[in-house]
Amino acid sequence: MKLRNLSLALVVGVGLCASMAQATGTVGLGPNPGGTPFTTTHVFDPTFNEYRIMGGPFSFDLNGGPWIKILEAPQGGFLPGQTYGVHETFTFLPPKDGGPNIPLTDWHERLTFDDAPWDVWVNLTASEFLVNGMPAPGNMPMLSADQTEIWWFFDPIVPGPNGLTFTIWKEFQYLGPTVRFDPITIIEYPTPAPGGAALLALAGLAATRRRR
Repeated sequence: MKLRNLSLALVVGVGLCASMAQATGTVGLGPNPGGTPFTTTHVFDPTFNEYRIMGGPFSFDLNGGPWIKILEAPQGGFLPGQTYGVHETFTFLPPKDGGPNIPLTDWHERLTFDDAPWDVWVNLTASEFLVNGMPAPGNMPMLSADQTEIWWFFDPIVPGPNGLTFTIWKEFQYLGPTVRFDPITIIEYPTPAPGGAALLALAGLAATRRRR
């Protein structure tokens, strides 16, 4: 499957596909965002051999959790050796509570199977990460050693008043020995730029003082 060649058709069909779920919420920052996550369920589209996901707008939230996406198994289940695509489009806004607008330096996704890591391979040559329709500046995708986590590192970017529109294409291949019908879970969140933790700490202190 050549994701780049499908980009025009995907953009045209993004608002029409019944299998694309909508979601709006807040997303925590950092490698282990706290707070209650929000979950959306998505259906496989056999026409494009992919999951087509639209969401947002999302906002930074010091107490927010990650976006958890449940990918239901295709009809016939996940087949050994089969490659599946995921196409996401969503908008990311500055903090809705007026907190610090922290630059982002990467977008992180973790794939699990039955809430535990599973044999999966993310094809980086067929992945793409766009910001406002353009390749993210300095984009450098990386894959974890166990091949269940993917990061797209890029130069620091700050969501403006109208936010940032992220468009992500990726492929994964199921390498298990048998057909599986259990859904795949993708857990994703942004990571702030170095020094952002200090801003988050100050903002948390200020929020604590306001509550008093």
